[in-house]
Amino acid sequence: MSVVENKQKLIQQLRTEANIDRIKLSTACKDLIKFCQDHENGDVLVIGWEKIGIINPYKDKSKCVPL
Repeated sequence: MSVVENKQKLIQQLRTEANIDRIKLSTACKDLIKFCQDHENGDVLVIGWEKIGIINPYKDKSKCVPL
């Protein structure tokens, strides 16, 4: 690729990025917090496996015994 082609590609990419609809960071943070609060009851990392009623598939099946 020539230098001109590289610059044209860069300009096209910058134009594409400039046309993206953006939202304010504060709005995005509020939306993320609301989503997390709405879905926390189904998240095993928040409430644990026992409260969901599912056996933890990652739990060790056997105990390790030191020799």
